[in-house]
Parts: sequence; C-alpha cells; structure tokens
Amino acid sequence: MNYKNNLQLHDCVSNLRYFAFCDICFWSATIFVTMPGPESEPENIECHMCSNERVSLLPLRTDERYLVNLDTKRGLEVEFLKLPASILR
Repeated sequence: MNYKNNLQLHDCVSNLRYFAFCDICFWSATIFVTMPGPESEPENIECHMCSNERVSLLPLRTDERYLVNLDTKRGLEVEFLKLPASILR
C-alpha cells in the first residue's frame, strides 16, 4: 500500500466517528467506522458494561471533540467542542 492509499484510508476513518453512549448505565465510547457509504453507520451496538442494546449514536465532525462528566446529582453531561485549527493541520 502506498502513501496515497494510506492517506485515503486515514481520511475515511477520521471522517466517520460516532459518540456512543448507553441509555441505561451511561457507558460511552468513540466508535470509528472504516467503511464509507450509506450502510456504514454502526448498528446493534451493545453496551460493554451492562449488555444493553440501547446504545445511542451521535455523529462527530472531524473538527469536534467532547468531554464527558458523570455527576451524581446532574447525571451525564457531555460538552462538544471545536478543535483549534492548529491541531487539525
């Protein structure tokens, strides 16, 4: 595989990311999808903590990051932030 193909694979993977979280126990993860196309969205994601099949998916942009905080009073807090342009270069 040459450099150009590696770059294309990297672009494909980095463009298809999802923030996943369990609706029951609030387990969360980033899911990377390696195959582009209309059928590339992950399906039937099972929670790795409680085996619940109700895992919600939010698509992430390439210039987006998130911070997660689980508070006993407020519950799950997720903050989505835009990455600085200097990091994306």
